[in-house]
Amino acid sequence: MACRELPPACYPPAQSGATRAPLARIFRPCRSVLTSARVTRRPWLLCFEGRTPPFVEPLMGYTGSSDTLTQVQLQFPTLESAINYAERQGLSFTVRRDVSERRDKAGIPSTMR
Repeated sequence: MACRELPPACYPPAQSGATRAPLARIFRPCRSVLTSARVTRRPWLLCFEGRTPPFVEPLMGYTGSSDTLTQVQLQFPTLESAINYAERQGLSFTVRRDVSERRDKAGIPSTMR
C-alpha cells in the first residue's frame, strides 16, 4: 500500500514571515467577571503578536502555528518595568493604558450621569 502525498497547500507556510521583529503588547488585563471584589493589584502583561498566520494541520484538523513566541506571556509589577524590559531586549511594543472611570459617592460611573 503506497502512501498518498498531501498537496503542498495543506502544509504550513515557509518561515518567511518569522524573520520579522516580534511586536509586543503591554497592557493590564481586566478583572475577571466571576469576581465581585475590587482588584487592588493587577500586573502588567507583555504578550507577543503572531508573526505567521495559523494553519490547519492536515491529518487531525487542529489549528497550528510555527510561531511559538505567541505563547510567551510575561508579568511585571509596574508599567515602567515592562517598558524597560522591552527596550532592553530591543522589542517594538505598544502600550494599552487603563481607562479608569471616576465614580461619585453613589457608585455611579461619571459616564452614566
